[in-house]
Amino acid sequence: MRLASSVFASASQTAGRPRWVKRLGRGLVTAGSLYSAVCLAAWLLYPRLLYPAPRRAVVAPEELPPGCEELTLPAEAGAPPVRALRWRAAGASLPTLVWFHGNGEIVDDLLPLGALYASEGLGFVAMEYRGYGRSAGSKATELGLYADAERLLRALEREREERSARGESTSGPLVVVGYSLGSAIAAELGARGRGDRYVLVAAFTSITDVASRIAPILPARLILSERFDTLAKAPHLRSPLLIHGADDELVPIDMGRAVAAASGARFVAVPSGRHGTVLVVGGGAALREISTFARAAVRAAP
Repeated sequence: MRLASSVFASASQTAGRPRWVKRLGRGLVTAGSLYSAVCLAAWLLYPRLLYPAPRRAVVAPEELPPGCEELTLPAEAGAPPVRALRWRAAGASLPTLVWFHGNGEIVDDLLPLGALYASEGLGFVAMEYRGYGRSAGSKATELGLYADAERLLRALEREREERSARGESTSGPLVVVGYSLGSAIAAELGARGRGDRYVLVAAFTSITDVASRIAPILPARLILSERFDTLAKAPHLRSPLLIHGADDELVPIDMGRAVAAASGARFVAVPSGRHGTVLVVGGGAALREISTFARAAVRAAP
């Protein structure tokens, strides 16, 4: 009797295994299909998340504040014309801040910032990304933003050289400043040898590192075709300044510290600074750091 019971139990277990295995297999297939669908959706949506390209109302050229002029970088080799705003430095030796904004901004958002620095006598130029605001182009891309930024720096450097050739007073150093996404553009310009000094605000090591932190279950390096690898370019930066909010909820401060360590930069942690408030918290301490750094670049210039 015991032998019969054992045989029947063994047969029952053997018969149950295929059903269990089938259920597991179906579950794995379903989970795999859902995961693949999520990855596909992420791949399709990430350009919109990375480049939201706000189309808010922009200020007409005739309504710009005193001292501010609108520039257009002409189309070049397939690159679309892009818009920029400019305040000229009050003196020949004073530096010009060349500012690259975050991915959710347009240059009109920087009008108060430009006016602030202009009131101190500094020059200020801000480029609007292709596909943003009134800049032409259907969409932004990593390589496209790099190309547009280099066009702007080439134009500013060429203007300085032409003034020098005519025996006129030239502008001071070009201090490239990038905030958030713009920090990756600033790092790329440094790697290309464009600009004189660099300030990176809320800098990330790479956009894939940020994506991996936000959605750790997704294979960011497979989904994202763009890298914005600031960490790899950091060693090429000349005399940089790194500013990061101590409470940055999007780009952890450890990323900023890593970029600073790789570049030999002076690192400034802004107390209570979050990703969107790092420039204004503490009475604008970060803005004063940038101004002081830019003026020091004049004294350090050969």
